[in-house]
Amino acid sequence: MGIPLVLSIERVYTTLKQKCLRVILEILRITNLVQSITKDPSVLATRFTGKRFWDEFQKHLSLYDRGDVVLLSFDNILVMDASFADEVFGQIAVMRARKEYEYPYLILADLNET
Repeated sequence: MGIPLVLSIERVYTTLKQKCLRVILEILRITNLVQSITKDPSVLATRFTGKRFWDEFQKHLSLYDRGDVVLLSFDNILVMDASFADEVFGQIAVMRARKEYEYPYLILADLNET
C-alpha cells in the first residue's frame, strides 16, 4: 500500500521512518514558484496558468529523490480555482494511479478555506 499524497507531517515522518526511508523535508513556497507565471501570485486560476505552473513545478520536483518529503506552503495564496488545481494536482493523481509518480512525497500546508 502506498503512502497517500497528503498527510500530516507527523504521520509522514513516522511512516517513512518505519520504512527506513531517508527523510528530507524541504519547504517550497507556491508564491515563489508562481511569480514568473502570473502577475498576481496570490491568485492561482485558469487551466493555462495551471499548465504553465505544472511545467515549472515538475522541474523543481525532479531535484528530489522519490523518498524525500516536500512541504508545499500555500501561505499568501488567496484563491486557487478548480481549473488550476486540476492541471497541477490532477496530474499528480493520474501519475500515482498509473504508478508513474517518481517525485517526492508532498504535504500541502497553509491552505485557506477557499
